[in-house]
Amino acid sequence: MNFILLLNELSIVYYFRKKEVHCRFLCLLFALLVYAFVSVGAWMNLSSSKEQICQINGNNSVCNFIGFIGALSILVCIGFLVVDLVVDLFVNVLYRKYAIFGDVLCSAFICGSWLITFFYIGISWWSTEKTSRTPYGRSYHNSGDVMVGIFCSFLSVPFWLLLTLLAWMRYKKGLACAFSNARGFENISVPHTNFSSFETSTYQCPPPFRHDSSMEEEQHYQSTAVY
Repeated sequence: MNFILLLNELSIVYYFRKKEVHCRFLCLLFALLVYAFVSVGAWMNLSSSKEQICQINGNNSVCNFIGFIGALSILVCIGFLVVDLVVDLFVNVLYRKYAIFGDVLCSAFICGSWLITFFYIGISWWSTEKTSRTPYGRSYHNSGDVMVGIFCSFLSVPFWLLLTLLAWMRYKKGLACAFSNARGFENISVPHTNFSSFETSTYQCPPPFRHDSSMEEEQHYQSTAVY
C-alpha cells in the first residue's frame, strides 16, 4: 500500500510522458552503445606487445576519451532521470530552480562533448592506416564496432541539444511564472476581502519550475501553494 501511495505521489504516469524522459532514455542508449562497442571492439592485443592497443589510429587516448565521455553521459542521464522524477516534489522553489539550471548546464556540456567526440573519433578513424600498431588498418575484424560508435556519437548530439533547449525553456518559463505570481500577490489591496474565496483563486501560471504534465490533473492552483 505504501509503495502504491509513493508512486501516486511521484506522478509516475506523468513522468513517462515527459519529453525530457524520452530523450534521456535515448541518450542513455546511445551512450551505452558507444561505451560498449568502443571499449570492447576498438582495442586489440597484438602478439608483439603485451599491452592492448587502440585500433583507432593506434592512439590509446582516443579510446580512453570516448570511454570517459560515454561513462560520463551514462551517469548524467541516470542522475537527471532521478531528478526528473522527484523535482516536482521539491517544496522550495530555489531547489527546483537550481535543479533545472543544472540540467541546462550539464546537457549543454555533454552536447558539446559528444560533438567533439564525433569529430575526434571520425577524423582519427579516417586517418587510420596499416602500421605496426594498427596492422589491419580500417579493415580489421572489429571495424564495425567503431562505425557503430561513430554513428551513435553523432546521434547523441541532436538529442542532447534538444534536452538543453527543453531545460532552458522550462527555466525561462519558471522565471516568468515566479515573477507573474509575485505580481499577483502585490495587487491584493482591496479592503474587506473575502479570504475564503481568495484561497481558491486561480492563476494562469503553475508553481514556478514545475513540469506542466505533472499538473494536468489540477484545475487550479491555490495562492498559498506557490512558495
